Amino acid sequence: MGMSEKPFVWWVFLLVVALFISSPALGGTRVSVYLALKSPVSAPVWFKLKGLAVAQDGEDWTELKARVREVDSSKVGRGQVFLGIFEIPRGSYTRLRLTLEKAALKKDGKLMLLSLAQKEAEFRISPPLNLRDGDSTCLFLTWDVDASVKGGFSFEPVIHVKPQAIPIASELLYVTCDDIDTLYVIRADKNWVVGSLGLGGGPKGLKIDKDLNRLYVVDSKSRDIKVVELSTNRVVDSIMLPFVLEPTFIELSPDGAKAYVTDKKGNYLLKLDLSSGSVEGEAELGHGLYYPLYIEDEGVLAVSSLLSQLVYLVDPADLRVRQEVSVGVSPEGLLVHQGYLYVADRGSGTVTVYSFREGRVLGRVNVGAQPRRIVGSGNKVYVSDYGEGSLSLLLPGRTVVFRKIAIGGTPLDMAVCERRRWLYVLDRDAKKVKVLGLTSERLVTAIPLGGTPFSAQVLQ
Repeated sequence: MGMSEKPFVWWVFLLVVALFISSPALGGTRVSVYLALKSPVSAPVWFKLKGLAVAQDGEDWTELKARVREVDSSKVGRGQVFLGIFEIPRGSYTRLRLTLEKAALKKDGKLMLLSLAQKEAEFRISPPLNLRDGDSTCLFLTWDVDASVKGGFSFEPVIHVKPQAIPIASELLYVTCDDIDTLYVIRADKNWVVGSLGLGGGPKGLKIDKDLNRLYVVDSKSRDIKVVELSTNRVVDSIMLPFVLEPTFIELSPDGAKAYVTDKKGNYLLKLDLSSGSVEGEAELGHGLYYPLYIEDEGVLAVSSLLSQLVYLVDPADLRVRQEVSVGVSPEGLLVHQGYLYVADRGSGTVTVYSFREGRVLGRVNVGAQPRRIVGSGNKVYVSDYGEGSLSLLLPGRTVVFRKIAIGGTPLDMAVCERRRWLYVLDRDAKKVKVLGLTSERLVTAIPLGGTPFSAQVLQ
């Protein structure tokens, strides 16, 4: 080999290594396990779960690395208990085994120990849990509490086990968890997880097009858009994103024909034709392009830039910048509500209020620490204060906080289910979706997830 060939070969080797490191890992499956009650119980029952295992027919047990957990039927109520998320080999699993340590009846605040008929209880998974490489799915346990207590002194759990079967419902909440490559599906009527999908490496922003029966999810590591068919909850297509380094958010044109994707690292805004998957245009704007928002009444696309301290108002047709709005230090989430553009500025702890009618910034509202996302419902605007575990409530056109709502944790993205009057708030650190009643403005419940939630959308 000549000397001139060595640098080229070395460069190719480094490129291959870089692609291998940056590409999402292939193989591996994830299973999120949830437990709920079959019906209300006559007497509360408690048990300590020491271990979980699954098996295929004719195969040895595969232990799931579950932590010891106490399950209390009085605390489960009408909700779900999250037993854990587990990585197991692909295959067709037909059996589940629970290893128990203790069980007891609860009476007058005290535990009356029950004898265990056996410490290892086995159940059939029906239909079988079929796992392929890259899957992220759910397994649901339905506990018949009353039938599990024999003669008032013995405990033998009666549990029905089945894989997910995502219903065709009019109200579903979709949540991306970028750390576990998973999209969770939640029923808004029950606020229960009903299933999940594996979506490559690092699902971020998402948008729903109900009319076209599509859900579009940006995959930041695979650098593509996963297309999910809403009626079947299956990935039916993948649209590659050229020129980008870390695509993060997506916005759709009002007719659903075009998509706009921001690239946080490469500073590009892409315009895509969704019918062909081709790129119709790209614009290199400010540094750290983040959140896009199509403003139909004004005929512009607003895009926040984390490092340029600007919001760009862009022509959706040719991506030319019509106006630059100075908004603070590090703008993130955007909302248009009743003629005003709201910009959450994480760096300064403010929300900028811009009037399209007057063509100027009306003022900046001091909210909580690190505001990151904004949603509107009725005549109210909600801001997630990521740094102090609260929501700031604003009224349209006002430049003062109307009310603070303490919810704890690290609230990030939010989504509204208008019919149920729910405000869903993603708590990153707690790995939960917190549910706020819009009428009472109080926390109703919290939905546990297997990963760290990033973005949410409601199908309604």
